[in-house]
Parts: sequence; C-alpha cells; structure tokens
Amino acid sequence: MNRQNFDPENVNNYPLTIDRLAEAQGDWLLPQKMVAGLLPKGGCIVAGCESAGAPGYAVAGVPDGNGGTAYELFEVRGGSSSSVYLVVTERTLTAENSSGATVAVRVERYLAWAVNRPESGTYAAYADLPRLWLRKAPQDDDVWTSCTGGLWWHTPLGGTSLRVQRVGGKVHLWGKVKYGLRLNGAVVFAGNANELATTNNLIRTTASTVPELPEGYYNPNGDTLIPIKYNGAPSIAVIDGEGQLLITQESELGDTLEINTWIEV
Repeated sequence: MNRQNFDPENVNNYPLTIDRLAEAQGDWLLPQKMVAGLLPKGGCIVAGCESAGAPGYAVAGVPDGNGGTAYELFEVRGGSSSSVYLVVTERTLTAENSSGATVAVRVERYLAWAVNRPESGTYAAYADLPRLWLRKAPQDDDVWTSCTGGLWWHTPLGGTSLRVQRVGGKVHLWGKVKYGLRLNGAVVFAGNANELATTNNLIRTTASTVPELPEGYYNPNGDTLIPIKYNGAPSIAVIDGEGQLLITQESELGDTLEINTWIEV
C-alpha cells in the first residue's frame, strides 16, 4: 500500500496540492475496488443490511459511461423498515473558496432505502441481492494425506489409495480402491467376505471396513453427503462427524469404490 510522506518539520509549507489529494483518494479506493471486483461479479450485500432499512455496505452496478456496467462498493444508509429497494443516490456538497466563489467539493454516493420502485436511476431490489460470505481458510497442502482405517479396501493395479488434500479452501477427497480380504500374504477379491472371515478367525471391524479422513479434513459438527461411484454406478456416501466414510450398502469382496469430490469444511 502506498504511503504519503508527512514531514513534521515542514508543516507550514507542505505541498498539499490537488494532485496529492488525488493520490490519497486513489489509495482509499483500492480496497473498495478489490471488493467490487470479487467473482462472480454482480450486486451483493457485503456487510450489514440484516433486514430492510438496516445500514451496511453493498456492491451495486452503475453505468461506466461506455454503455457497460461498473461495480462499486457503496455505503447503505439506514432507512424505512418497509423499504424494498436500494437506490444509488448522489448528493453534492459545496464550499466557498478563497475567492469567495461557491465550489462543488464533494459528491456523496451511497445507497438509500426506498419504499417504492424509483422511476429512473440505478437501483436494486433488496430481495434479489445475494449476501457475500467471507471466511478464513487453511493454507493449501503441498502433498496428499492418506486416509486411515478401511484395511480391507486395497489399491489394485491402476487404482489410487483414498487421500485428501486442501486446495482453494476446500478438501479434495480422491481415490479408487477395491474391497478384498488379505489371506496368507495375498488379497482375495472373490467369495463371501463373512464366510471367509469366519473360516480364518477374522472379524469385520470399523478399522477393517470403514476408511477415516484425518482430523481437520471433515466437518466435526455433522454429516456430509458426498457422491461416489460404487461398482461403476453413481451412488452416495456419508462422512460423519468423526471422519468415518460410511457407505450405504454392505461391501462384498470385489466391490470397487471411486471418489473424486470436494468438501466444504
């Protein structure tokens, strides 16, 4: 961010010209331009305006002078609770210069609440304005992190183990695995899982059948429904508040599971 240089030793002869003021105004506009340029472009409520008539800040589209639309951040001034429109409003302030002449020194531009639809000018219906939600997100991961548990889910030739990676504020869950029972150093993908497990004194447990996402990569406050491919067909699964990947059907030897989805955490 640029900074003006104020020299306390030169208070009486500091060159406070129109050019210097224009530079300062340009700096003040930088964060407003950044907010107004957030994608997807369009009018939206940035802060406040919890109900009709409440003050806050909003992005609105105005004519750019070339037949197009420019989006700007405006203050929303409080108004009537029965209002349904936000209208771009301008108010010119004047002052007397050193020659005694009246000069327009400031044009206030803000959004004013209106009960009735204006006949002209730029306006937006309050009910049509989406609300912009901002949140902090962890840094992106440089590498994938493997899921744990699900020891009976194996990575066959051409497959990929279940793994997660943070990218762009979301969690990417990806993998292609196959359900099989490890016996005598080899993985069996055919037969009845329960019968083979009983014959070999094995017990199906959560650790053996349910993959788990690492802590911090799932929503601990509830279930998350995700799309999957099970045996090549579209299906759904649930990631619960403990990170367990729960599949709607009981898995059998040879079943395949494919996941490539993004999760909001």
